[in-house]
This record gives sequence, C-alpha cells and structure tokens, in this order.
Amino acid sequence: MNNYIKILLYLKQFEGDAKHHNVELILDDIPLKTLGSILYELKEQDFVKFKGREQRFDSFIYTHNRFSGESTIEESPFNELNKLPPDPYEAMITFKGSRYLKEELEMQQAGKYNINVDNGSTANLILESTSSTITSHSHVKDRIEKIADTLKSDTSISELVKTEVLIILNQAMLEMTQENKVILISK
Repeated sequence: MNNYIKILLYLKQFEGDAKHHNVELILDDIPLKTLGSILYELKEQDFVKFKGREQRFDSFIYTHNRFSGESTIEESPFNELNKLPPDPYEAMITFKGSRYLKEELEMQQAGKYNINVDNGSTANLILESTSSTITSHSHVKDRIEKIADTLKSDTSISELVKTEVLIILNQAMLEMTQENKVILISK
C-alpha cells in the first residue's frame, strides 16, 4: 500500500468531523520533508486540506534617525515565537479525497491493478481515459507510417534519435502484426 493511500485511509475514519488530525505518526519512518511533499501533492489534487510546519522567518526592526543620520537594526520580539516547536502536520480528508479512496480500493479489490512483471518483460496497463483510444490495426499502421515519414523529413532532430525512434516504430509494427497486440494511441 502506498503512502498516499495510507494517509487517506487514516483520515477516512475522521471524515465529516471538520477537524484536522495529526498525520506525522502514520508515516513515522519517512522524513518530515517527504511527508510534507506527499501532503502537498494530495492537497494539489484536492484530496486533503492540511496545516502545520509552516515556514518561519525572523523579522527585524529598522530605525533611522533623520537628524543624526544614525540607523539601527534590532531583532523583533516576535522572533521568540519562531523558537517554539513547530506545529505537527495535521490534515483532513475532503469529499473528493474520500471518493478517490473508495474508487481506488474498489479497483484494488477487483484485481484491476494485478500486474506481474518478470525479468526483461514489460507490462501494459490500459486505464479508462478520455484522451486515449484503442484503435484497430489498420488505423495504427497508417498512423505509424505517417509518424515515420514525418520523422524522416524533420531536419531539427538528430540522425541518432531518428534512427532509434524508427527502430522502435518498426518493432511496434512487427509485434502488432505477428503477435496481434492491441496498441494504445494517445492524442
């Protein structure tokens, strides 16, 4: 189980109480900086709201006497607050995060993520997407040929890169015709 799911599962038990809960104890084996990155990524997807361990800055008071031309810089008394221990990371799950967790757990229970990759083999996983389509072999062949022709005439790409890509395209065509594989085209 990945760290994202662990955090969401922990917060799921508090869903609806509108309170932030300490999440530092869930993943105590990883550094706090990594935990902060994970929480920030979950926040970007609107799966959680979190607070704690805010960055602190010292402040200074600058005074300048116009008559004497003297100036002084003194440390602000509020800097004493920066010496207090930081608040721990606290988070709460959002409705969107709860829905994502439910769908993710259903996918895992249904075995849709069951991928077995051995040495040297590759795994193809096709998820539902609005930007991808599974196409028939004839359309794929036409698209691959069009890509290869465009690549051959492009002068902005080095010959080494062109050769590598053309080899990959030819290999895809061979696998498609010999092994009757399904090809996923992203738009």
